[in-house]
Amino acid sequence: MDPLRDDWLVWSEVQFVIAGMIWLFLLVPIQIRQARMARDFAADGEIPDFYFALGRRWIVWGLVATVPLVGAMWSMVAKS
Repeated sequence: MDPLRDDWLVWSEVQFVIAGMIWLFLLVPIQIRQARMARDFAADGEIPDFYFALGRRWIVWGLVATVPLVGAMWSMVAKS
């Protein structure tokens, strides 16, 4: 087997890609939406409930995106 294509390396790369996709397609759009909402309610001072719902969604998906990163780190350290 090619030493640059060991299973642990491939699985680490896959996990990094999964985390990146979560950031690209879920977390960054939530952040952009919240930033736009914050500009809108900065003048009012009243924060809509949906802003907090987006914040909770970001926390959940942020934690989900951390799992593959931890898995990738473990794969690289363990090299199993």
